[in-house]
Amino acid sequence: MTNDFPNEIITREFLKLTPKNRKLGEYIISDPVKVTSMSTRKLAVTCSVSEATVVRFAQKLGFNGYNEFQKALINEIQYKMTPAATGNGSLVHKDTLPNMRFREFVNANIKKIMKFVENLDFKILYQLIEYLQESSKVYVIGSYCSYAHASQFGWFLKEVRPGVQIINGSNSNSLEILAESEADSLAVIISQKPYPAELVRLSRYIKELKVKLAVIGDVLPCPMVCFSNISIMDSSFNLSAAGLPIMFRFIADELGIRDNDSVSKHKALLARARLDNRVFFDHPEILKIGRWQDITTLDPAFMNSLSRELTIMNCVYKGLVKYNEGTSNIVPDLAKSWDISRDGHEITFYLQEGVMFHRDYGEMTAEDVKFTIERISDPASSSPFKDMWSPLKTIQVINRYTVKMILKYQYPSLFTSILPTNTGMIVSKKAVKEMSVEKFSFNPVGTGPYQFALYAPNNRIELTAFSRYKGLPPSIPRLVFVIKGNKDELEEDMANGRLDVIQLPLVNINKLDRLPNLNVITMAGQQTWWIGFTVNRPNMDNIKIRQAIRSAVDVENIIAKAFYGFADRANSLLPPGLLGFWENAPVYRQDLAKTRQLLKEAGIEDGFKVSLLMSPSRNARIISENIKIDLQKVGITVDMDLRDINAFNKASKSGDCDLYLSYFGSTLEPGYNIRWFKTGQPWNLSQWSNLEYDKTVNMAEIEMDFKKREDLYIKAQGIIDQDCLAIWLTHGNGIVVHQKEIDIGKVYPNGELAPWTIKKYN
Repeated sequence: MTNDFPNEIITREFLKLTPKNRKLGEYIISDPVKVTSMSTRKLAVTCSVSEATVVRFAQKLGFNGYNEFQKALINEIQYKMTPAATGNGSLVHKDTLPNMRFREFVNANIKKIMKFVENLDFKILYQLIEYLQESSKVYVIGSYCSYAHASQFGWFLKEVRPGVQIINGSNSNSLEILAESEADSLAVIISQKPYPAELVRLSRYIKELKVKLAVIGDVLPCPMVCFSNISIMDSSFNLSAAGLPIMFRFIADELGIRDNDSVSKHKALLARARLDNRVFFDHPEILKIGRWQDITTLDPAFMNSLSRELTIMNCVYKGLVKYNEGTSNIVPDLAKSWDISRDGHEITFYLQEGVMFHRDYGEMTAEDVKFTIERISDPASSSPFKDMWSPLKTIQVINRYTVKMILKYQYPSLFTSILPTNTGMIVSKKAVKEMSVEKFSFNPVGTGPYQFALYAPNNRIELTAFSRYKGLPPSIPRLVFVIKGNKDELEEDMANGRLDVIQLPLVNINKLDRLPNLNVITMAGQQTWWIGFTVNRPNMDNIKIRQAIRSAVDVENIIAKAFYGFADRANSLLPPGLLGFWENAPVYRQDLAKTRQLLKEAGIEDGFKVSLLMSPSRNARIISENIKIDLQKVGITVDMDLRDINAFNKASKSGDCDLYLSYFGSTLEPGYNIRWFKTGQPWNLSQWSNLEYDKTVNMAEIEMDFKKREDLYIKAQGIIDQDCLAIWLTHGNGIVVHQKEIDIGKVYPNGELAPWTIKKYN
């Protein structure tokens, strides 16, 4: 065995070596650290020689074999390392060789990073950062190997901004998640060659949704780039790409610098959420109720959505009367009793004593009742419900616990649709006076079994049991309403046990009903889905054109595709089970020949365009796509206008569309829904006015004979039908899904929960 170092021998004897041995010598000198971990086979393959040549080469240098040669090479590397490299001035021992290999690995990747930086188009990088800053939601998408990169980038972004969702493009529900995206959202697809077909499909679909798309990939041509707004392409983007994590981290840091206040609030919210996680997921005294889409207010005078907000309000507030839990029967609540005058014009309520408002706002008195009702009924009020109190002449405080309502006329709906719903929920006068309307909307003060604790937008609402509640205390002391952006997430969280209860129409019953850990309760649907016409718009103001569109739409096909096959067709406004349900309403089926004839009679045969306003949901997407297909058959082009729920409400109320796709939930009182189509009502989305309809509905509201009242409601729906105001789709299906260890308590006939009656089994 020689005492010389291998590299010294190779250098000294190089000219005497054979061509194959020179190839081995050149490779060993270029990367000795790597050779110390290579087998004879690997070194032979790398240098395109035989294993026997490798062994003979080691022997030619004076070593007994390849193993002895490798040991000598290690000794040479250790001996020649500088004191600065060792960190303490001593020679490196054999067990630090992996550290040397790590240094070599890092150096190699530094070179790759520098090359990546040299090739990076910084103008495009900063455009991507602008998109990330401006977009309301961000969807980071990967598939197969690129999903790891997408997850990393997504989690970096989650640290500095809300509304980030990571999507595995290989999952079957990826299209449905994106269908609920808002118009100002951004999708970022990360991929590498070979590009998966599902990502190409997603990029095409994203463009159809008119959502901005950024593509990060490795080599051109990339099929997703033609659908994108911007793209960053670099050949170093692969599983071992050193530049990607650095770029992702830089983007997150840049976003944090640009909007520091917003990021600080977001991080504080995340810190609170993570602290709560220990309690939130496994605590037996917490009930987690899944909700689809966020709320817009918790102020009952300005409620925007019965389906999203009423259950929460019922936990926080109480009214003079209520529907007895699980029934449609009216029973006393804050009023222990009442007297009605012989002519029905005066009602005197006697209040319970000792009823306390939440958060130390004192005892509820007649002054709070008077203030609550006048806050809505005042002609100057901006409440959309003020017309519901139009029969009220005045309200008088008799004493601390007695209040008298004086009506202009008999008003049978008072006890069925006004007092037991949001319009009769009593608020604290002191709390409302202290706060602005905006602040009270998300800091509500009532007298209910639960008091408000926290609202985290697009995340959750927390309520805690009110210790001074005058009634049977709830068995579960904390409610968390978990907000999800789409129904698939709710179903997934129920299936995996992350939620206790969901109350939701039109979920995939088949999927959930098969799971052994869940109970599924179904009931008749109490929602109404419809396609409405804005009748003061050009073309839509022509009844023949409205009738033509109604005749072109295949409602049965829409229901089959959009509502999981469980919903029945609706032919009128009011759902079955409500007073005034129109059982013999006409059924309009698709008739394209009739459509063409009506368009001809209207003087339009060459086709035209219509806008269709829709909110983001799976159902809305499928319905709208089918309407578009149906109308294309008769020359009508549909421009789909997708808005988030708040923007949708604003646009639909202002009549900023030709057609709109809408739905609302029903109370147990038909008058609650049917009055929204009266002239000037804020929820009269069609901007429709029909004096005969107004007169009929007004007569129904004061009619004491239930049979006559029912006839009037049917007549009112007939007027809507004659004017072709809507294409009715379905009343849906009411579904409550809960984990089997939950006693669901009382469920109202319209599917609303009474969370204070729910229990958890030990």
